[in-house]
Amino acid sequence: MSSPATSPIPTPGISVQERNKAVTWAFFDEVFNKGNMSVVSKLGPNYKFNGSSQNNNGFIGWVQKLRSTYPDMQVTFLSNIAEGNAVAIRWQMTGTHPGTNGSYGWSVEATGNNLLTYDEEGQCLTNDQAGTCTRVADGIATTHDSSQILDLLLAP
Repeated sequence: MSSPATSPIPTPGISVQERNKAVTWAFFDEVFNKGNMSVVSKLGPNYKFNGSSQNNNGFIGWVQKLRSTYPDMQVTFLSNIAEGNAVAIRWQMTGTHPGTNGSYGWSVEATGNNLLTYDEEGQCLTNDQAGTCTRVADGIATTHDSSQILDLLLAP
């Protein structure tokens, strides 16, 4: 399933599962594709990423650095399903680093799976992620698993 042209806005009267799917897409689209950090408030006060408590300001700083590293970055959903208060998504991120100070740039393609859980009000409580990232520089592709994906995306 490709990303819709515009972010869906949760509508009263829809199921919890459809609401959580819509909130998940809106969050990824607004934050990663559009740079709108105001939706980071959807992360609950006890939000955990891969089991570790997260600071919203730290998350915002990381996303801003990622977006400046890859100015053409695009995140799309490949699929999503929901059951109860959980949403499972498969996504893909592509981007190109333009290079700096005379260095050549590189491109990345990261694919991941996330399992997110929400409270009854629609705030995200947990986000567990796994995936791979392929980086192509000077015609050479290297692929890394999720244990290195975040560091690899921002490495020079």
